[in-house]
Amino acid sequence: MPNRKIKNKDINNIIGNVLVFFCLIVMIGGIIVSFILWLTTKNLISILPGIVGIPGLAFNIYLISREKTRKQE
Repeated sequence: MPNRKIKNKDINNIIGNVLVFFCLIVMIGGIIVSFILWLTTKNLISILPGIVGIPGLAFNIYLISREKTRKQE
């Protein structure tokens, strides 16, 4: 029975790492797309979704990391 708990912690750790990695990739892509959009349009309103979305993704990464470390204890 204790072996099953260890496997569940490993699976949860792997899923948490994948989610954090995916969120980081999306955030980096959002930064690049917002920058390219700003260069091509020279309009700050066009990058507003990027400006709003990037802190939201950073907050999600923080919450996932916090939950992952809390479950390891």
